[in-house]
Amino acid sequence: MKGLELNLGTVLLLTVLAFGFLYLYSPETLQDLFSQSSTQTTYQETTTTTTTTASTGTETTEELYPIDTVNLYVMDALNVKSGVSSVEVEVLEPVAGKTDEEVASDPMRAPIDEDTATDANGKATFSSGTILAKTPYIYSVRGDSNVYDYITRLTVPINPAGKALTYTFPQKIYVYQVGSFSDIFPSGATNSGWDSTDHSADTLTLNVTGKSGPQYAYIDLTIEEADTGKALKNPVIEMYYPSGYDMPSGAITSIYLTKRTGSSFGIPGGNLVSYVDSAPIPLTGEVTYKDGAYWMTVANSGTYRLKFSWDADTMVSGDKLKICLDDLGGSELGDGRDLTTKGKKASPKCITIQTVS
Repeated sequence: MKGLELNLGTVLLLTVLAFGFLYLYSPETLQDLFSQSSTQTTYQETTTTTTTTASTGTETTEELYPIDTVNLYVMDALNVKSGVSSVEVEVLEPVAGKTDEEVASDPMRAPIDEDTATDANGKATFSSGTILAKTPYIYSVRGDSNVYDYITRLTVPINPAGKALTYTFPQKIYVYQVGSFSDIFPSGATNSGWDSTDHSADTLTLNVTGKSGPQYAYIDLTIEEADTGKALKNPVIEMYYPSGYDMPSGAITSIYLTKRTGSSFGIPGGNLVSYVDSAPIPLTGEVTYKDGAYWMTVANSGTYRLKFSWDADTMVSGDKLKICLDDLGGSELGDGRDLTTKGKKASPKCITIQTVS
């Protein structure tokens, strides 16, 4: 028994010496050993309770209270000192397994708060007392026909601890107002090889009678955003046949779009015939890329020559090809809908190539 006591005493002495050595050379490590803790967060209907349990068994609980009033400003992305009025902003809870866009565009969504119309300064006010402190929420701008949608996540960093609090986010939301395309086929546009052109109807006519073999025509098109202080989101060119007016396979031998003047839009330099009824052509190049999208403004303007080659032995009368400028990735060959409202915004500008006999 005496030997056992000596051994235990030796172990105890070595342990004390080890901790003393550890404290002298690494006090942070010793502190960590005695301060390890676990945190558990429990969500309730009106508050969020965060509980921190230390290694000693003590618990520290912080109850996250609702904010009485939250303010958020919606500003013009192209005039940053100007607020955007009369737009709707919703506050939504994130949903596991869903993107914020899916949550914000869900017809069955249930906002915890909303402001149906920002004021003259662009301020959205949420005063239902349902926004909790230190809790991330989706803030969804549901733009009308004049404003593009916008989604972001924001968190009020201050816990009012049961006291009245009005909080205004220092960060602002910047949205773009919906622009419009200039006339794609302006009066006096240079052209050749068409049997007739009609500017008022934006049509180019080819008469297939009495022709054989390869044929060629061209026209100079305008690609441009028309309105100062506005923009076009994800602009594209779409080439498609209206329903029931498909041209025969092989009738169009080539389509080229080459820059004459102005901005470069990243249009492929090769034969574009494979894009017909297949996919939109994104307009990028010198177009500004921001917030995950391309934004065409009045700074982007160019004249492009459309070169159209066709086979008169294959082409038949009564068919049509539309070539359009559109936003939101295109509404014929693309989705053509905005983030939250899933609505269309700008109106497309088109020309129609038609065949007659």
